Amino acid sequence: MYEKVIPDYDAITELDNKKVQIKTTLNNSIWYPRDKHPELLLVLEITESGELIELYNGETSPFIDYIKTRKRNESYNYYTITKGIISILNNKVKTESRILKRIPDDESK
Repeated sequence: MYEKVIPDYDAITELDNKKVQIKTTLNNSIWYPRDKHPELLLVLEITESGELIELYNGETSPFIDYIKTRKRNESYNYYTITKGIISILNNKVKTESRILKRIPDDESK
């Protein structure tokens, strides 16, 4: 994670310095930017009990392909994407493009 707010991105990967946008939802959907596409996207659901569930992890090309088919509302700078669509798009992510889980040093011992 960046130490301060950086427009359009939330983190950078350690291994290959790719920019990551992190989206969270407490409900059924996320807002995905219309014109700014990060290299990688991580979508997390936060349950009522505070558990994190990974909904999407990887390259954004499945999102970009999907929104090309969506009608644009020029009044909005984002698309609303439901969890069902996110799941379908996550299944299209190439395994090698997924963000690797980082194990803190104290847990690896």
